[in-house]
Amino acid sequence: MRPFEVLYADPPWQFGNKHTGGSMKSGAADKYATMPTNEIAAIPVQSITTDASLLALWVPASMMLEGLKVIHGWGYRF
Repeated sequence: MRPFEVLYADPPWQFGNKHTGGSMKSGAADKYATMPTNEIAAIPVQSITTDASLLALWVPASMMLEGLKVIHGWGYRF
């Protein structure tokens, strides 16, 4: 497989909010498995991208600092 020049990512962000109903999960966590920021940042994306690749990362507005951690963890700069 050739390395990718563009990486478009929508990671399974884990939110710290609590749901007050019968389930303690809400939003994404209720629909699929989520990951903490440090685990997302540790995904070895460099193994599938070129050195000059472009990252388009979806980050919730409330998690911009976490998004920056992932950007840097993946070897990109903002």
